[in-house]
Amino acid sequence: MVDRAMTKDNPFQRFWDLGYKRLCPIIPPDAELDPKSKVAERMAKDPEKDARGKAPGVPGPHGWIGYDFVRNESTEFSVEKWFNDGANVGIKTGDGIIAVDIDVTNEKVASATVALAEKMLGRALVRYGRYPKALLVYRTTDDVPYDKVTFSTETEDHALVEVLSEGRQFVAHGKHPKTGKAYSWPDGVPSVESLTTVSPEQLSSFLTRIEDRMPASKRFTGSVVDRSEVSQSGLRGSDEVILDALNHLPNTDGLFPTRDDYLKVGYAIKAALGPENDARAFEAFYQWCGRWDGGANDFAEVESDWARMKPPFSVGAPYIYQLAELHGGWKGRVREFFEPLDVFEPDEDDPFMARPAEGEDDFKVEPITAQQLNFDDLEDIPPREWLYGTKISRGYATLLSSPGGVGKSSLANTIAVACAAGEELLSDKPIHQLRVMIYNLEDDLLEMKRRVKAVFMHFGLGPEVAANIFMLSGRDRRFNMLTMSSNGDMLVTPDYTAIKEEMSHKGVDLLVCDPLARAHTVPENDTSAQDEVMRLFAQIAHETGAGVLLLHHFNKGGVSGDMNAVRGSTALSAGARSILTLAPMSEEEAEQHNVPIPHRRHYVRIDDAKNNMAPARAAEWIQLHSIELGNGTELYPEGDNVQCAAHFDINEQLTDDAEIRAVAFARIKEAAAETEHYAPVRKGRAKWLGALLMELYPDCSIAQATGLINSWKLKGWVEIVTYRNKAGKDRKGVIVNSVATTSAALAPDPAAQQFFNDISGEGTPPADSKPTASLFD
Repeated sequence: MVDRAMTKDNPFQRFWDLGYKRLCPIIPPDAELDPKSKVAERMAKDPEKDARGKAPGVPGPHGWIGYDFVRNESTEFSVEKWFNDGANVGIKTGDGIIAVDIDVTNEKVASATVALAEKMLGRALVRYGRYPKALLVYRTTDDVPYDKVTFSTETEDHALVEVLSEGRQFVAHGKHPKTGKAYSWPDGVPSVESLTTVSPEQLSSFLTRIEDRMPASKRFTGSVVDRSEVSQSGLRGSDEVILDALNHLPNTDGLFPTRDDYLKVGYAIKAALGPENDARAFEAFYQWCGRWDGGANDFAEVESDWARMKPPFSVGAPYIYQLAELHGGWKGRVREFFEPLDVFEPDEDDPFMARPAEGEDDFKVEPITAQQLNFDDLEDIPPREWLYGTKISRGYATLLSSPGGVGKSSLANTIAVACAAGEELLSDKPIHQLRVMIYNLEDDLLEMKRRVKAVFMHFGLGPEVAANIFMLSGRDRRFNMLTMSSNGDMLVTPDYTAIKEEMSHKGVDLLVCDPLARAHTVPENDTSAQDEVMRLFAQIAHETGAGVLLLHHFNKGGVSGDMNAVRGSTALSAGARSILTLAPMSEEEAEQHNVPIPHRRHYVRIDDAKNNMAPARAAEWIQLHSIELGNGTELYPEGDNVQCAAHFDINEQLTDDAEIRAVAFARIKEAAAETEHYAPVRKGRAKWLGALLMELYPDCSIAQATGLINSWKLKGWVEIVTYRNKAGKDRKGVIVNSVATTSAALAPDPAAQQFFNDISGEGTPPADSKPTASLFD
């Protein structure tokens, strides 16, 4: 087989490098199928069900066969193999990434729906396959259920907008099975870090708007958007009663006419019997599927559907009972309410429950002795040993919490580097140069170095700072200091001692642990377990004399500034001496401070949710910058863009004056024409673009100039390109995007404008972006 990787760019690898680590192979449209594969069998029964070009698959000895993408995850080895196999590239959704698939062939409606998505969800780069159908990719703050709305348009009866979440995939690169042309991303492929973050509530509101405004609309009945509020324990039932009810439940096209109806029964069974009975629950579901009067259900397809069903659920035992009673004449529900309860009896062998045997002494307990206060002890009390502002202190743990994708890791990296440098890079100053250990339990060491390098580049730091930073990756050495035995006992592992020894050996002043949830394997909602987790980290801080910064997620619907927003047991919040929470800029805040709505998530507020050792401070702000590392190679000439957090003074932003902007753009064009472009970052070069702005704007600071440059980049008015200067060296420079800065080029199609106004009530859709090039042209 020809090594295609040596002769052609590998798109699988390109997506992998952009942060898409959950890839899957897609059967090419012209592939020869194994006649015995499920894909071929379905196509033989119904030629309209030709899944080539859409379904995951790999080549077998007799042709292409299906691939269970739900149960398998990609690796750097598999992506090279799939490329050599000639597969199209698929991206799995879920785990923080979702896609909004606009399956609409009416060009006017499709264009307006894309515009509505960008208005309500934020900016997203669009992938086209069969124009005008479009797909937009976002990051999410929390788990999102699969959801969809079907409706009709003037030219089609079954238009569809769906949110692809866990258990789904979309084709990102390759040939489209209908058009024969390449899938395209006209405005470029976004990196995972650059994706706009949306919440489940935003997605729900978006689909609700379409459902309310479009004719013949129907929402997916098997998905309840607020199912996180449904008590999962209330969906459980007695195993035997549930199975008895299912035996009475018929499976007919009349009762369950759609695929959604069939899936809803599966969700109910899975919720009713619980994860510990998953095999038995699937057997019951498959047996019920086998009674379908409309044909035969394929085992592999049922198994694949089952694997996609993820909690939390909205239906369970009560739904099954109701169906069985209404349609099967079942009357067995009463049994569940009269089953005898287990009676607890003390275990005679348990020393904590049984009395000592006759003749034995009572258990020895260490005495509790209180110390009497001596007034002289109050004279020479040393001050608290703050390491970083009043956020991190020696001997204590600080909790940094937020929804996913807001910028916790970026902020923590900047704090770590600031401490190593002993400099005020954000709004707090370290006590002096500190030795820092970053233990990232998710990313590999190379990714950690990319993120730290972005901070070094943005702030112009050198080797003397790097010498104070130590790194550990959870991929190289897993860290789990507390686990739980099969009988529920909590066990402190040797990792607890090992981390203290390494910190003491290296003289570490600050430990950054990202994320906290990977540092143990005990239940997050177990108060006793989480209290023990925080006690152990406090003990690590106390015994090593270091500060500890723990990164953790929010609860669903958590609000910044509220210590109860921290995910899991309240023992986490109680065990931290300081809690910092993050939140992206709201629409109201963006309007107040003249920040474009689609760009507001680049600005993040820090709230002091709990600091019982220092006065709470007013909210602070950071700005998330995209830093070009300049690490391009012949194979990947563009290199990496990595997020970096920097201080943002919300009250001192530079007003973008149109006349001054016109002068600046003219100067940028002149410099580019002379092959001496303005530089995008400040690295001591005389032609930094910020220096020009500081010249044009009176009293403009470095931070203000940097903020204005970033704003122009986000709006697409300026771009960063690689050029060769007069000395023959490759450099990064700024150019003006003439198309983006010309208002005439942004005028929308009048028909799409009117339709957008009809369904959204206000606003202007962006210009249509018809596909013009394949992925890496």
